[in-house]
Amino acid sequence: MSRNCARLTCLLALALFSTAHSFTFSTRTKIRPNSLPSAVNRQQQPFGITVLHVSTNGENQAVSDASAAVLESPAPNVTQLKTNLLRACQEQPLPKATIASLIRQLEATTSQAPIEMELLSGDWELVYASDDATRSSPFFWAFQKAFPDTCDQVFAVTDGIPLKDIGPAYQTISYDPIAKTGRLVSRVKVSTLGGLATSIMTTRASITRVDAENDLVLNIETTKPERSSLLNTLLGPLGPLVDENAPAFPSGATLERVMPGSSTVTMQTSYLDEGLRVSKNKERPDSQVFVWRRKEFASYEYL
Repeated sequence: MSRNCARLTCLLALALFSTAHSFTFSTRTKIRPNSLPSAVNRQQQPFGITVLHVSTNGENQAVSDASAAVLESPAPNVTQLKTNLLRACQEQPLPKATIASLIRQLEATTSQAPIEMELLSGDWELVYASDDATRSSPFFWAFQKAFPDTCDQVFAVTDGIPLKDIGPAYQTISYDPIAKTGRLVSRVKVSTLGGLATSIMTTRASITRVDAENDLVLNIETTKPERSSLLNTLLGPLGPLVDENAPAFPSGATLERVMPGSSTVTMQTSYLDEGLRVSKNKERPDSQVFVWRRKEFASYEYL
């Protein structure tokens, strides 16, 4: 393994091991009035997922069968599709085939109404990842391009770290639809050792242009594990100061030295509205699909 590969691998390990709260995808939500029957209780599931149960005549019935909802409505409207999708994203285990079907149906609706890319701007929370949630960060897309032959081996090690929790993951996007440029900041919280070590792996990228209709071309700039609980433990009150002023790792430039062009990746957005977004790594559109909900709507169960 080359020195640059070793440095990037060490960055991954640092983000995972310097990460004091364990977390996962959070769907802690408030229900819109009258959106569900009055008797509702919540049951916390593994990985932090909250499944809603509706009480009917004293019996609890899980509101989680998105597959049945799809069958009952052969041609659901967009609102119903989004409702079914969010429900499916809450199920454990995840019904990936159902989610993929719902995403395809949502994508089909864009043929009548083209995507309004100006809606990209804002704060987004990840609610579903077809791959490991860390792969929602475009840094990992660039890493895959730089090390196509060894990246899967590296990910097998990092994904297999015991007592590791991932999430929540957020993206902040500022996009100028006239200039077709902007900024993207990816933040993925990583907790290891049962929550004893946490950090937020933060990658910053510039949006340099738009290819085709909905493809954002991103240039990876820096990656840094922020808010490290390990630094706070070791350095006490100096920890936050050191964390804030520590330089970010120039991941983009380092990847370019490994393989020219690898720091440039493309985010394909196949569905977008005021509250929901489906984006993919264009290099792996079938295996790296991500569903995002705008943070302003995170207090609602449905959009």
